[in-house]
Amino acid sequence: PQEGNTILSKLPTTPTELFEYDVLILHDINPRELPQGFIELAERFVGKHRGGLAYIAGEKYTSRVFRDTALGDLLPIEPDRTRADSEFGRGRFYQKAWPLVPTQEALFHSSTRLSSNPDRNREIWAELPGIYWSFPVARVKPGATVLLSHSNPAPIVRERPRPLLAYQFYEGGRTAFLGVEESWRWR
Repeated sequence: PQEGNTILSKLPTTPTELFEYDVLILHDINPRELPQGFIELAERFVGKHRGGLAYIAGEKYTSRVFRDTALGDLLPIEPDRTRADSEFGRGRFYQKAWPLVPTQEALFHSSTRLSSNPDRNREIWAELPGIYWSFPVARVKPGATVLLSHSNPAPIVRERPRPLLAYQFYEGGRTAFLGVEESWRWR
């Protein structure tokens, strides 16, 4: 059994190493530092081994991840490449924190259900500190489910608020995309 607090000094590079785990969590990774063949290994981990993959977007490298690798093929969203490139490094200049808005699905989904009472769940999400920056999304892929959205009316995606947390089934496993890296503020 996995204890959940093992610190890895390097990414697994073989199926034997990676398949010991249930979930692969990547946070704003530099694609130039990925081991050769890692994206293909991650796809095999999710698709054939039925593992989970969560990607947390960040301002520094996420645009490059979508542009320079096939990792985006596994994730439940399509990036807005133009806006992502133009917003690089601007997050620290945003002055207003925007609350996250749980979708109807989020009120009952195990990863976003903070209370068994849906009304109280919505209240708890509203009480959490908002976010300043989020990764631009062009669209949610067919079959993906959005759990959290942006409350700012400006970044609209296909007549809906910008998705911040979405997940999907990918072959045998699941993948998730978190378009914010400020969850530390919710402590």
